[in-house]
Amino acid sequence: MQTTPKREYGIDLLKVLAMLSIVAGHIFYRGQAGLTSDVFSGVKGLTYQLVNASIICHVNIFVLCTGWLFCTRDVHCRKLVNFWFLMVFYSLTFIGIAKCFYPAVQITHLTWLAGILPIGFNPYWFITQYVALMFMMPLLNSALRTLSCEIMCRFLRAGFFLFVLYPFILRRDMFGLMDGFSAFWFAYLYLLAGAIKIHGLFSIVKNWYAGIIFVVSVILNVLTLHLHEWLCSRVGITSVSHMWGGYTSPFLVVEGVAIFLIFTRLKITSALLQKVLVMVAPSILSVYLIHSNGVFRQITNWNESWTAFFARASTGWSLLVAVLFSLLIFTSCIIIDLVRRYSLRFIFNHWLRFENFR
Repeated sequence: MQTTPKREYGIDLLKVLAMLSIVAGHIFYRGQAGLTSDVFSGVKGLTYQLVNASIICHVNIFVLCTGWLFCTRDVHCRKLVNFWFLMVFYSLTFIGIAKCFYPAVQITHLTWLAGILPIGFNPYWFITQYVALMFMMPLLNSALRTLSCEIMCRFLRAGFFLFVLYPFILRRDMFGLMDGFSAFWFAYLYLLAGAIKIHGLFSIVKNWYAGIIFVVSVILNVLTLHLHEWLCSRVGITSVSHMWGGYTSPFLVVEGVAIFLIFTRLKITSALLQKVLVMVAPSILSVYLIHSNGVFRQITNWNESWTAFFARASTGWSLLVAVLFSLLIFTSCIIIDLVRRYSLRFIFNHWLRFENFR
């Protein structure tokens, strides 16, 4: 009989920060202020790039957290079914809101179909790949349980060279990992997190050393990007700067693992913070489903508005507003999902009482 694992509040907090960084990253990119953007130059552009380089490892961190939490658990189909219904619920909810209150938003037959079949029509790239990862979890868990530490470490080292360093140096995606927008890349990160938990990989790396590695990796990420673009301009070849912003970038992998190691050892003793994390944790993925919904983005029209805002605002002011707006979006999405969760719980409990009474 499988025992209930002890809750790891440090991982819950890291998932919250990772999703908050995803929201902030979307704000940067929809405002055209991403890591490889050439919209801004000078101090303003460098500041944006450093900030963005420090948060863009968010997807890698989120998948590492998944690997850490599920590598020792059984994965049930019920979780996938619930996840599917959650996607359909929010897709159809926003379509209904747009039809009733925002007639200017274009709702086509394809929009309805994508709302009902979110995996087949891929309105959320991350969710599609995450679902594929969920199908692979039993096999990945079996590999983690049966393979020795030595064999697993060999595989992870070879994977780092073949999937991270080799494509980055050659500027080619020869294995179809799509710069990390792939379930196969998620599977590699899952195994990496599982090896860290089960085999104690990187256990000798102290927290202060991991923090230094993170900072150095962020700086090197931006510096090597500028060096690469300068060298390309000197020799007259086309720059492939998107490799620096891809999730398979060696800098982003190192950043993500460094932060991940720190939070796996974090002990949260505050009873209040523990209660907040327990309440918020089940709604973290809903933050992505809500704020990245295509119909919601049409309703808010924030792509164009954020581009204009970043272009005219000062660096400090725009960064502060971006942080505050990220917190606002994250908190609003959490509240919306809490209302959904507790409303369904209330309806279900009353239905059970009615059935028992009858």
